[in-house]
Amino acid sequence: MKKYIIGVDLGGTNIRAGLVLGNKIIKKAEVKTEVSKGKNIVIKNLVKAISSVMTNNVAGIGIGSPGPLNYKKGIIINSPNLPFRNTNLKKILKREFNVHVLIDNDANCFTLGEALYGSGKKHNCVIGLTIGTGVG
Repeated sequence: MKKYIIGVDLGGTNIRAGLVLGNKIIKKAEVKTEVSKGKNIVIKNLVKAISSVMTNNVAGIGIGSPGPLNYKKGIIINSPNLPFRNTNLKKILKREFNVHVLIDNDANCFTLGEALYGSGKKHNCVIGLTIGTGVG
């Protein structure tokens, strides 16, 4: 049985989700974040983005989020670009989709992806810098 992963870039302007199998992106979606409309709308848009790429046999969802967070508990502590303060996004999404959820800083996710699968995979040391609505 094939096991898919959903990767999410939770940004201050857009939410991008991708359904991944191995190292191939099978399906993509993009939804406006709509930060000015508040926390509940951002969560609704996040669920919408994930739902639009969801399929059977998803092993888990990985989310890159701006700002400081507790990745072990899945809590966004104080995002500079999102209306989240001590928000347990892991708990919310696990309840919604009933799959394993991991959340880490978006710059960490980007750098790890480049180190493992991108232009950094042939190097011993990789440094990443992300520039979007904010800088990470």
